[in-house]
Amino acid sequence: MATVRLRRGAQEDVAKADGSQLSAIANGLKKLQVSPDLRGEALGDNLAGYRKLVLGSRKLRIVYKYDPLEDLVIVIAIGRRRDEEVYKLALSRISDDSADSLGDI
Repeated sequence: MATVRLRRGAQEDVAKADGSQLSAIANGLKKLQVSPDLRGEALGDNLAGYRKLVLGSRKLRIVYKYDPLEDLVIVIAIGRRRDEEVYKLALSRISDDSADSLGDI
């Protein structure tokens, strides 16, 4: 079973989520503990090497990276797909990852 860790920004995303979103996020994070390399869909372009997991009613996404050697999932961003919002957020966090910390789910 993979360890799932949330970057500080992803922790903030969870804190901002409403009740219905929290349920979908919790289910998605649990799914990532089992076969995270087979879950979701690979991303391309500037997010090559990362994956997305579609949540609930398809409005939310989890953007994550999986390290198979450590069996570790690092969640970068959780948010809405609208206007590519979550992907822009993930890209900005990846670019500024030097000061980011990780937390367990």
